[in-house]
Amino acid sequence: MTGGLPRRLPSDDIRRAALTTPPEDGNGFDAFAAALPPPGEDHEARPAGLVWDAIRISTPVGERALGVLHERSGAVVEDPRCGLLYWFIRHGTADQWGPLGHLRVLGDGVYVVIPRHGITTGPAPHWRVPPRMGRFLTHPDHLHAALRHAIRDAFGPHHCAGCGRETDEPIPFHREHTEWGPGLTHRVCLTCAREYLRPQQAEALVEEHAAQCPACRPDRPRCPLGRVLARVLKGARAHRWAG
Repeated sequence: MTGGLPRRLPSDDIRRAALTTPPEDGNGFDAFAAALPPPGEDHEARPAGLVWDAIRISTPVGERALGVLHERSGAVVEDPRCGLLYWFIRHGTADQWGPLGHLRVLGDGVYVVIPRHGITTGPAPHWRVPPRMGRFLTHPDHLHAALRHAIRDAFGPHHCAGCGRETDEPIPFHREHTEWGPGLTHRVCLTCAREYLRPQQAEALVEEHAAQCPACRPDRPRCPLGRVLARVLKGARAHRWAG
């Protein structure tokens, strides 16, 4: 799909109306100007985690979020080679989001390829939504709400295998023998994870996530999911499984 905003759907108007409009957080013009490649270059890898963080998600899910955000979206970079979209928000504002599967918050120590202004097509990274009137950043509350809608539409609601309630914080859980069947992987909510996971299982989740997330290390989680998994590990160690 070429650059620009996607076609509106009737359901998108309903969801868009549900987005609150908190005080403006600035359009990030200075951040945009600093992120652009130098003259003569079409692309440049720029560091996240200084002024802005990048939110990375697969293109099919990102398209759903764009349909909800529409004119509220800031600039978006598309990388067709990897099937990914990138939004930009002010640094640190995703810290309070809580975990959302299927996306990555790219902050300290991560570089994002930024195309030259005006590149809106092609197989290399380009502007899926070009910066409009210097608008580079997306409001984090609007983006968070739109991504939650998009992820739920794409993958459906998650139900906790422990308490049965819907959860936006699904934690993978595996045990050799459970009441649900032997050797199966299930997903539980944050509350139940502390009860069902043994410490070594929680440690494995923390290490696996840290190996895949550039922003996290086992001893210093940075992204929302990394911090949640660290809390799960702490709870599992304190539970009766410990010892």
